[in-house]
Amino acid sequence: MSEATYLGNKGYTIYKECLEVEDQKFIREKLTVKPYIPKSPVQPPSFCVYAEGHNKFYLPKYFGVEHFGEPEGMRISDGDDISITFKGKLRDYQEPIVEAYMNSTKNKWGGGGLLDIPCGYGKCHGIDTPIMMYDGSVKMVQDIKIGDQLMGDDSTPRNVLSLARGREKLYKVIPRKGESYVVNESHILSLKCATNHSKRMKKNSVIDISVKDWLNLPKSFHGRAGVLYGYRVPVEFEYKWVDIDPYFLGLWLGDGNSRTTSITTVDIEIENYLTEFARKENMNIRRHDKNNIGWALSTPRGKPNHVLCHLKQLNMINNKHIPSQYKCNSREVQLHVLAGLIDSDGSLINGHRGYDIIQKNEKLLDDIIYIARSLGFAAYKKECKKSCMYKGEKREGTYFRTNIHGPGIEDIPVKVKRKMCKSERKQIKDVLKTRIVVIEHEEEGDYYGFTLDGNNRYLLGDFQVTHNTAMGLYISAALKKKTLVIVHKSFLLNQWIERIREFVPNAKVGRIQGQIIDIEGKDIVIGMLQSLSMKNYPASMFDSFGLTIVDECHHISSEVFSRSLLKVVTKYTLGLSATMNRKDGLTDVFKMFLGDVVYKINRETEDNVLIKRIDYKSNDEEFEETIYDYRGNPQYSSMITKLCDYNYRSEFILKVIQKELEEKKDQQIMLLGQNKSILKYLHDAIEYRNIATVGYYVGGMKEEDLKISERKKIVVATYAMAAEGLDIKSLTTLMLVTPRTDVVQAVGRILRVKHERPLVVDFVDTHDVFQRQWKKRFTFYKKNKYKVIQTDNFKYMKGEWEDVPYSSKRKKKTVKEGSINKCLINLKL
Repeated sequence: MSEATYLGNKGYTIYKECLEVEDQKFIREKLTVKPYIPKSPVQPPSFCVYAEGHNKFYLPKYFGVEHFGEPEGMRISDGDDISITFKGKLRDYQEPIVEAYMNSTKNKWGGGGLLDIPCGYGKCHGIDTPIMMYDGSVKMVQDIKIGDQLMGDDSTPRNVLSLARGREKLYKVIPRKGESYVVNESHILSLKCATNHSKRMKKNSVIDISVKDWLNLPKSFHGRAGVLYGYRVPVEFEYKWVDIDPYFLGLWLGDGNSRTTSITTVDIEIENYLTEFARKENMNIRRHDKNNIGWALSTPRGKPNHVLCHLKQLNMINNKHIPSQYKCNSREVQLHVLAGLIDSDGSLINGHRGYDIIQKNEKLLDDIIYIARSLGFAAYKKECKKSCMYKGEKREGTYFRTNIHGPGIEDIPVKVKRKMCKSERKQIKDVLKTRIVVIEHEEEGDYYGFTLDGNNRYLLGDFQVTHNTAMGLYISAALKKKTLVIVHKSFLLNQWIERIREFVPNAKVGRIQGQIIDIEGKDIVIGMLQSLSMKNYPASMFDSFGLTIVDECHHISSEVFSRSLLKVVTKYTLGLSATMNRKDGLTDVFKMFLGDVVYKINRETEDNVLIKRIDYKSNDEEFEETIYDYRGNPQYSSMITKLCDYNYRSEFILKVIQKELEEKKDQQIMLLGQNKSILKYLHDAIEYRNIATVGYYVGGMKEEDLKISERKKIVVATYAMAAEGLDIKSLTTLMLVTPRTDVVQAVGRILRVKHERPLVVDFVDTHDVFQRQWKKRFTFYKKNKYKVIQTDNFKYMKGEWEDVPYSSKRKKKTVKEGSINKCLINLKL
């Protein structure tokens, strides 16, 4: 026997003959663990977290190293080498975390450890860069605030989670066609590949690259043969009711009188349309000028001209523009507005494959370009000079011109036959792509940026797509070893896949789940903890892995789940969790497998959380009564059911939701409970009464449904779903609708990013069992220095609150003089 200990595919292996009897006894005793459930009359049995053969012990890796020294031999592979690129840059506070972890891996036998980091722990532009909001409006970048919704590249909202400000060297991005904008050197450009260039750069694939890296690309990427283009995308808005026919509005904008509803036209198709329009609107129509080209629309005497009234309501009289409810409406509405404008004020160009519109009114032309780009057409603004003869005198003025073209141009429902477009040519050019040039703008300047949810791509004011920076799978990319990520929930598996695609786009992703074993040729494999624990896999199956990452690693300590890490032994290990302490006393178990904490972040007081304690009091004696079991202990489950079935309490919670939303409209609320009956009651009431948009976030839901719920104003969730992995960065408020002792993870969900004043509404019931739970929660609030205020259900609607001090000055018990050592037995017979 050449070595007494070695690291093999069953863990830290040690020969029995090298151990004293006392050492063997120590192993068996130390690695036989027993969980403890507080206040439970029935305790779970003990179990082993080691394996024993005829002549060997197989121990958790870090337990073996701690007690018996570094292994003398290595019988596991270093893992397959991989070449994946981390896309992004670490934030300042993340750099020491990664450095500490990387230092822990420098042992000859590998290494690693745990990162104890609580929840919540550059995309930037120069000032006055226009950013498109989700409602279609445009804001300057410096005016963006947390909670705003930007327009994403897929016509869905991107929530602003945090802001960035600073000074850095700035650059000007100049599209060949369209408006330029200013960014910092860390800004990520989202570019589209025009042809099949390489394995990563496929035709029409989107490449996200920083300005700095873009400038360092070979010259061939910057010339006429370059394959990367800036690009725009169409945007689809939801349908909104409009009072005026969109086509008529377009006609009026092009050839209507600015003060009345009259329209000038020489086209028979428009005359026919106006006649039919007047009939449907119960209006009169007549010619009103000597040239017989002006048409006036009026109503019978004594009745208001409702079309004119609507134009006045839209502030369009002597102020021609496209109102937002038409500009940011469904595709059908937009097409009809554009058709009316073309029939009245446009002309065919490019061999009947595009339109030319010239306007003196620059604001109106900007609105036309906005609609055209939203529909997916190319449209760019040019200034031009036009002249005409007026009363024998030549007059010249500045006008604004746009050409509208692109695939689907023939779908614009123009009515004038001479203005109908032909189908797009067979060789279709992508008119939304445009070459860009990046030049140094100035030495240094102020930049403004933000962090978003979703895929982080959003639109500038001219529909150009851009991207955001974020932290990703840096350690896996740095170690360059094939990685196994272990998760215990399906939605966590999906989150990891999403993050990998976003931050390590060139990584090949596999999966171990149920009957699926997809690991060959993969860089990163996501494995379900249940499958790894319960199924028997060949020992050699995991030889290709060099790094194991365990998400929410505190779950590994359970009897079933701890089996997984006796099967998966890799050179490097990484455990992630915001909850390193287990209530059952088995915290040491996952440390034995994954290593000790190598970096820990404690939350500072800047979280600025406000706790609103609301005592729920009732005059109902039956509700206030405590239910006991036959041993005289409170029946907790029955008490919870009683709370959930008491509709007066549920209705009060609904009032609180409404009042909190009235006070702060931009907050996103999560309702947390452990009984689905009350969650259903609240969800259905919110939806039926149209209080706000609402969605479920409970176990068993599909990933796409969870994603839909994440965008709702109110998210109705179970404590189990909020305990691990829930990642809705826009959450600002928690409401604890049923009591719970441990809310550390739940509160962490509103601290994933910096919010102005995160809020926890804590409903506290008067029963003793629930009061004890409140004391535990209050201890947590006090430890983190959260501000606590309190009221009750009677005072709440009046807005009466009082501060809850962290320490209460309790009076010392006093004993009357002479009572000490006094005999209390009456000796008189």
